[in-house]
Amino acid sequence: MNLTDEQHAICQAASDLDVGSSLKIQAFAGTGKTTTLAAIAESLAQRKFLYLVFNRAAADEAEHKMPSNVTVRTAHALAFRSVGYIYKSRLASSPWAWFPYLKEKMPRALDSVVRMGRDATSAGALIIRMLEQFLRTTDGAIGAIHAPYWCDDNVAAAAGYAAEALWKNICKHNSTAPVTHDCYLKLFYLQGRELAPRDWTVMLDEAQDADPVILGLLERHKGARIIVGDKYQQLYQWRGAVNALSRMRSDSAELSLTRTFRFGTGAAEWANRVLEIIGE
Repeated sequence: MNLTDEQHAICQAASDLDVGSSLKIQAFAGTGKTTTLAAIAESLAQRKFLYLVFNRAAADEAEHKMPSNVTVRTAHALAFRSVGYIYKSRLASSPWAWFPYLKEKMPRALDSVVRMGRDATSAGALIIRMLEQFLRTTDGAIGAIHAPYWCDDNVAAAAGYAAEALWKNICKHNSTAPVTHDCYLKLFYLQGRELAPRDWTVMLDEAQDADPVILGLLERHKGARIIVGDKYQQLYQWRGAVNALSRMRSDSAELSLTRTFRFGTGAAEWANRVLEIIGE
């Protein structure tokens, strides 16, 4: 393939990565990031790579583009193979599956929040919200920090206690509590699991949409790391995305892919004029 100067520079920087070091790539829309990552792997055929993508659709697409020394996975797929399979019979697609469980199996915990002046549905919603917030952090326990800003201390304490009790039931192997996909990913992290062996290079795509758990797993990886993303395409802040591009350290200068292949030079010229005006 014919690579641009930017892509050649990135391939060279990747070849210079030592074990435990990181490279960050700011890849703007349509600039060929998948092509670049494939080129890195092809140029370093003696290395093994884990290409970590955000969803199954992206994984399926990437598997057709990556060379044989690249394993393509989502973080949830890795976690399921190690931890999630244990809870396969209890998997639920929505956290609202916890509400019937709270009413039937944990009425005291639910009532403790109802007594704070809420009906059962809003009390359950608060408990679920705190548990969801906890699942998207690297914290080891649920507390007031996971409560919405509008909760007073008493409500936060009661809901936090109930959410922690629900979490403990979820983790039990003999429980009937529903398990969401974020639950086993969180357990994967809390149990100290690794994304890949030390001699593998992990490439994280769409890093701007990584939540703290995925970022924590990436930081734990003892091998080399390549973080790729676009700060202008962050879509999942509502799910706790923290933009790993800005959070992760890099052992070299951040490199960029800026030449888009989605339109010609005429459109690019006008786009560049606009970008100059707004100081980009």
